[in-house]
Formats: sequence, C-alpha cells, structure tokens
Amino acid sequence: MWGLSTLVVFVIMTLLILHLYNTAYATRVYFFHSESCKYCIDLEPAWDMFINSSPSSVRPMKIDKNANTKMAENFGVSSVPHIVKVQGDNRYVYDGDRSAEDLLRWAKRDE
Repeated sequence: MWGLSTLVVFVIMTLLILHLYNTAYATRVYFFHSESCKYCIDLEPAWDMFINSSPSSVRPMKIDKNANTKMAENFGVSSVPHIVKVQGDNRYVYDGDRSAEDLLRWAKRDE
C-alpha cells in the first residue's frame, strides 16, 4: 500500500509529465480506458496502430480512468472508451469509427 506522501509525489509527477507533454506537442489525443472494459480492450489494436502511425506533432496518451479520476472528470469522461483531442485550449470528443485510419485522419485534422 502506498503511503500518503508517496501518493502525493506520484500525483505531482503525473501532472508534471502531462504538462511537459502538453507543451511539447501541437495536438494531444487522450484515450480514456478501463482494464475491465470489453470495448476498450477491443479498441486496443486500433489504438496501437494509431500510436505507431501518428506524426510527431500528435501525442497520443492512454489514461486509465479509474486511476486518474480527477483528470477524467476534468475532461468530462463518464464512460469508456472515451477519446479526446486537445488543440490549444480546445477539446474535441471522437465519435468516428474505431479504426486506426479514422483515428489518424481525425487527429491530424485541424478543427
């Protein structure tokens, strides 16, 4: 079991890492998932292909909704899978087909 100080350090480090990623890339794509979600598991192969095909200007990140509840709340995630693109101060929720090609097309598109 983690002590409170370890947990605080973990949260601070997670936020710092997210901040560094957020400032380094023009487009960020967050895949909120849960280990027990069948639909999330079904989406994994397309997500992996999307990661491997993404240009350097797109930063994909996989976020466990249950382990990052505050972040999930901040992004309005009520169910998973949930994919959000962030460009500057704007957020866009993905509602397209669950294929790597469609994810890539959507992620590259300027809204």
